[in-house]
Amino acid sequence: MQALGRFTVSTLVPPILNIVWLFGLLVIVPLCSKEPEVQCYILTICILIAGIIQFSIHIPFLRANGFRFHINFATVSSETKQIFQNFFPKIFGLTSIHLNILTATCIAWFFSGGENVPMRWLGNVITYPLRPGAAAAIYYSERMYEFPQGFIGLAIAMAIYPLLSHHAAGKNFKALSADLTLGLRIQFMLAIPAGTGLMLLSDALTHLLFQRGAFSPADTIRTADMVFWFSMGIWAFCALPIIVRAFYAMGDISAPCRLGLAGLFLNVVLGLLLIYPMQEQGLALAMSLTAGIQSIGLLYVFTQKHGHLDFPALAASLCRTCVASGIMSIVIRIMLPALSGTSSLDDLLRVILCTVVGIFVFFVVHRSLGGRELGILFRSGLEKREKRRTS
Repeated sequence: MQALGRFTVSTLVPPILNIVWLFGLLVIVPLCSKEPEVQCYILTICILIAGIIQFSIHIPFLRANGFRFHINFATVSSETKQIFQNFFPKIFGLTSIHLNILTATCIAWFFSGGENVPMRWLGNVITYPLRPGAAAAIYYSERMYEFPQGFIGLAIAMAIYPLLSHHAAGKNFKALSADLTLGLRIQFMLAIPAGTGLMLLSDALTHLLFQRGAFSPADTIRTADMVFWFSMGIWAFCALPIIVRAFYAMGDISAPCRLGLAGLFLNVVLGLLLIYPMQEQGLALAMSLTAGIQSIGLLYVFTQKHGHLDFPALAASLCRTCVASGIMSIVIRIMLPALSGTSSLDDLLRVILCTVVGIFVFFVVHRSLGGRELGILFRSGLEKREKRRTS
């Protein structure tokens, strides 16, 4: 679909997993059974169905564009064979965030236990730094930060990758650097306020989405604290897919793979260092710091190997975004005490009002500071629609 210049379906597919499993958790599971074990199986089936939907939703659109499944290995081109040879290094570069989540979850499993209980597998020398439920807190908080990552980071990465590949194939490296810079500017403009808003509304959102049944107020606090620290790294979580695809457009698969391995090692080290003073929140902070360092490292390597970006324009855009996000956060913090209440309806009202007002304030301030990224984004979308209409 992306090779054909069709991005709408691919953009909407990643959040389907979260939407379906949340619907299953909130609606289907309570209707089918009251037994926790049975509910876990039902939720697993919902997640499996979500994956099938994610794959199947592409098929009608592919067929409408003339695509048909035809397996004939004798006709496979050398370029396609090269793609399969590079498959695993590319997958590792693209999934570094998910591998970091996996390692953080493993740390949470191995280092969770009762308070002041020594760890036998370490010779009873030190006690467990994490309490039971740390892995669950990671899982639930991950569901929340993945929404902006999917809507912003993956959407921009999927849209920009064919364009970068086209520039690289034509040896137009100046245009590639310009479009990559613009993609990062748009990403920062959307991801930084999204992360700021998620920080401020982490308590209300966690309470609204999860606190029911066996999910206690204490669980809400633990998960909301994790969301807060994950939100610090949303700008990096969204930037990584874009930067990695810029390397792949240039045919460079080794640099993202090497930096992904380094990031995996750094995430483990930071996680083990931070779980003692911060418990499971340290794992979220470790992931955010790792993603930020990895993003900056990839940008540095890209400029050294493949050409310089327009850093003055990127820095100016980043400053405008940070100032607008700061003013937005002040407005939301003023609003939150006035929107008191502990019911789910109060949380829903709080989230909706703060989100709408925050978006309005951000874009008004951003535009008044000279921000043009939103206009570029909409203008590009309108031009694409006009081309499709005339073609």
